[in-house]
Amino acid sequence: MEIITIASAKGGVSKSLLAVNLYDYLKNQKNKKVLLIDTDLQKSAFEFLSDNNEKDIRATAVIAEVKSILKQAQEECYDYVVVDTAPTITNLNASLISLSDKVLIAVKPARFDVQSVYNTVDLVKNSNAKCCILLTQTINSSSIIKNTIEELREIFKQEGIAVLNDTLSHSAAYVNSINDGKTIFNTKQTKQKIELAEIFSSLLTI
Repeated sequence: MEIITIASAKGGVSKSLLAVNLYDYLKNQKNKKVLLIDTDLQKSAFEFLSDNNEKDIRATAVIAEVKSILKQAQEECYDYVVVDTAPTITNLNASLISLSDKVLIAVKPARFDVQSVYNTVDLVKNSNAKCCILLTQTINSSSIIKNTIEELREIFKQEGIAVLNDTLSHSAAYVNSINDGKTIFNTKQTKQKIELAEIFSSLLTI
């Protein structure tokens, strides 16, 4: 069983969007047995999937309960557990990352957002999790994105932190899919389906 945690020190980076789409991708595109745990008090991912009648979802912000859920998931032979976290640096998030096999750090390519990555990386450094950074809500300016990716790679190369070439674009298609109660894989948005599939494929192979 592999535990994948999606983290960020700042809100508004499409973290929950990534969580619900990763859940759907693994379950319905890869035919895996997947559980989602939402530890954000807003419970956006949990409520979205609950509205879609998904049963393999849990919501708790108590680490003892998370550990109990993970133990049960292991016993029930789940392939993956996707963990959505609150956009902050807390003891809970530190504990969640320490339990994880992989951590995806979502960040917008803006200076203050990029600076927030350091705090999340510090949590990862104290764990055995593999980690990658994903730029989200990117606008089509290849030079800015490329420069930001290279800057992050230079900063974190000594830490063994990967920075994905793939980025999550700023697209109304993602907002519309959530508003319609659908993951992107249940829409006709081919471009965004390919984009997310490539992101998740890269995440799974780090």
